[in-house]
Amino acid sequence: MTSPSTGKRKGGLLNFLLLGVGLAFLGWTLWSNRAVLAEVLSRPIRWGNFVAAFCFMAAAALITYFRWYALVRMLGVPFRLIDSLRLSFVGAFFNLVIPGAVGGDLVKAAYLARMDLPRTQAITTLLIDRAVGLVGLFYLASIAALAGWSGLPQSVRNLGLFAVAMAAAGTVALAAIMLDLPNRLLPGLSKSHGKLGHLARELGALSKSYRSHWKGVVATVAISSLCHGLACVACYQVGVALFPNFSVGLDKHLMIFPLVLFSTAVPLPFGALGLSEKLSDELFSFVGHPSGGVAMMGYRVLTYAFTLISLVIYLWNLSAIRDLTRQAEALQAELAED
Repeated sequence: MTSPSTGKRKGGLLNFLLLGVGLAFLGWTLWSNRAVLAEVLSRPIRWGNFVAAFCFMAAAALITYFRWYALVRMLGVPFRLIDSLRLSFVGAFFNLVIPGAVGGDLVKAAYLARMDLPRTQAITTLLIDRAVGLVGLFYLASIAALAGWSGLPQSVRNLGLFAVAMAAAGTVALAAIMLDLPNRLLPGLSKSHGKLGHLARELGALSKSYRSHWKGVVATVAISSLCHGLACVACYQVGVALFPNFSVGLDKHLMIFPLVLFSTAVPLPFGALGLSEKLSDELFSFVGHPSGGVAMMGYRVLTYAFTLISLVIYLWNLSAIRDLTRQAEALQAELAED
């Protein structure tokens, strides 16, 4: 069995390599957009639009934090909203700013486990939160694409079709999980050893926990689309702030930017730094954006500014968080052994 120290060394090396990949993408994007970036920095920024972008982005994040709170409360857990917000801020800080540290989701799961919620249910709340977030993301992009279908060039229609396909696949997958179809179709799967058996047990626990709350789960998908819509408005405001005579409408952002946000789920340090900028540059080029990469850099500045709030909350609760981190590391070790 691998020792904890060996596992940490391997994890540290992996994160170092992933950080290198992200920085390579970022360097590529900076070099490709060096002329546009120099032009943007040479003229005044519309700070009113930039502040508006920050407000929309912050609202999207806060509603996302509330979504997890609602999913936990569906299980009847006596969980305070203020505790949910504090944990979500700290979790975001771990995920975005401390690459290689124990994940923010595990810190949140450790807190719920300390409230005597079974480990499987604690992890279930985080799995369903991620799932509804992704489904809501593709619903938004699909609706935006279908609404403006007649005026889209073929290259952009292809992106829309991808979003529709992902939304359909996500819906089918979420329905299958809620109905526990994997374990119903393969009854012996959850009893098997290894990662596949562990996954089947986790999905079974998710189904058991939320099947009777399916209406609430559907509502959280709608909430997710709202959150991502606000993030798209924020990206649009960044474009208005940085580029004169900005002509890429909000409708195009509602279809393109969710696909960029999807890239942030890739396990690269600092929220897929570099990869998201490069993808934004490529996708927004289909709709005539002056520089999707530079716009994503502006949006990234907003996310890091918002993370300063997370830093304050992290430092304010440092002693309690250290204890939670130890519990999260123990939880991570247990999951690795399953």
